[in-house]
Amino acid sequence: MSLSDLKRWLAEHIWVRPLGSVLLLASLLLLFPLRHLLAGFRQLDLRVVAAAVPLFLLVHLGGALKWHMLVRRSGTPLSVVESIQCYYFGLFGNVFLPSVVGGDTFMVALAVQKTEKRAGILVASFLNRALDLLALLLLAAGAVRLIPGSLTAPFRRTFNRTLAVAAVGVLLCAAAAAVAFRPSRSSGGLRRFLEKHSDAFQLLRSPKRILAPLAFSILIQFCLIAVNVWVAAASGLHLPWAAWLFSWPLAKLASLLPVAAGGIGARELALVALLTPFGAPAGQVVATGLAWEVIRALGGVAGGAIWKGIGWWARPAGGRG
Repeated sequence: MSLSDLKRWLAEHIWVRPLGSVLLLASLLLLFPLRHLLAGFRQLDLRVVAAAVPLFLLVHLGGALKWHMLVRRSGTPLSVVESIQCYYFGLFGNVFLPSVVGGDTFMVALAVQKTEKRAGILVASFLNRALDLLALLLLAAGAVRLIPGSLTAPFRRTFNRTLAVAAVGVLLCAAAAAVAFRPSRSSGGLRRFLEKHSDAFQLLRSPKRILAPLAFSILIQFCLIAVNVWVAAASGLHLPWAAWLFSWPLAKLASLLPVAAGGIGARELALVALLTPFGAPAGQVVATGLAWEVIRALGGVAGGAIWKGIGWWARPAGGRG
């Protein structure tokens, strides 16, 4: 999808994105008294919310470097600066598209204009998102081991079974990719395509090459949780770290559903459902959840400024006048 296609899609679907968020947020008013929600908003520390924006951007700089690592390992000659520019353009795109995965479309659309090795961009971006999702599941799984007394036995069994099925699915997909994308097992046009883009598909056949990016993904998601916990604690919402490590990744996974603008509303509903068993007041959970959406939106706008700034800086001196 080109940048012009993105602009046309946005123009045609401008009303769809916020509609789901409005309906989901309206359901919060039906589920909880308005005075509780307002009380939660009054406890927000806006200075901390503002200070969290540059931290959010700094953590995502790590995300840009992780994506660059995957891009380079796919044989695509993007520079670090170009990778950062593309990544922050994707962060900007998250403000507009129905889920946080949608920003990847912006990132890829810009990246493929900078190199002829488009297969490497696509493979690296797919792996980048897959590793983020796996990191979220691993964090939630680790948290389950830390809070056994706070979760019912049936819930733990269901969660563990779901995680096991997901793990088996990931392994099967990895094994299938390792076999399917091997030129020696293909013929005709597919074989020529795989041979032409062998560097890109080598990533799918070499699990060892994605261990470092996976560790990077886990660290980045943990840092995002830490920023969220800081905002919540400054606003009076004090919960065990394990509760956040369990609830935040699952709520983020819920926000990936393409039913709302940037996952707004879906994430807050999931957080309320997951954190209230730990004694969290629903009003404060919703308030801190929406504060995070503000941080994300401001970070996305700042990402757009970084994208434009790098583009201006990288432009030849004669073209700046």
